[in-house]
Amino acid sequence: MIDNPDYSKSTIQLLVFQALKKWDTNPLFHLLFDKDCIVRSAVARELQIRGKEETFHNLKVLLEDRRAYVREISTFILGQLGTPRYPFKKQSIPLLTKMLKDSDSEVRAAAAAALGHLGSEQPIEDEAVCTLLLNRAIDTSVEVRVCVAYALSSLKYSKKIEQTLYQLCSDENEEVREWATLSLEILSERA
Repeated sequence: MIDNPDYSKSTIQLLVFQALKKWDTNPLFHLLFDKDCIVRSAVARELQIRGKEETFHNLKVLLEDRRAYVREISTFILGQLGTPRYPFKKQSIPLLTKMLKDSDSEVRAAAAAALGHLGSEQPIEDEAVCTLLLNRAIDTSVEVRVCVAYALSSLKYSKKIEQTLYQLCSDENEEVREWATLSLEILSERA
């Protein structure tokens, strides 16, 4: 999923995060194309925190980019844009739902995770989101299934979601099983 930086470079990450706070928003968008994953990740997090309307509109455009890594990072940013208030939650959900159908598995994983973030405080009640996430529970990508297992706990409870999570508890991948188990616990606490 979103750039997995080498944590042995955490000092570099910290310096990059600090430096980006002084930048205006528009120049930050150019850094989303940087070859260094530390830079892209730091920019993404800075844009999420700022949560400006211009950021939302720029991300909508970037979701159509031909490069998968640009679509992925844009999807990632939408999932936490304006943290912790999520002022663009309503507008982001249909965009993220569309990204669940992307040809690139990392984009689909980012979309599932982003929907999970957006529904963590207040469950998402959109049937289209539910249907697509349930369909992605059998994705060939382990990363997508992991993110779906996480995201299903962010939806309004249904028997179908519970059944799907029980199926994911038997997935061949340990991480998928762990997230499915946790999501079942979250859903039962909510109920």
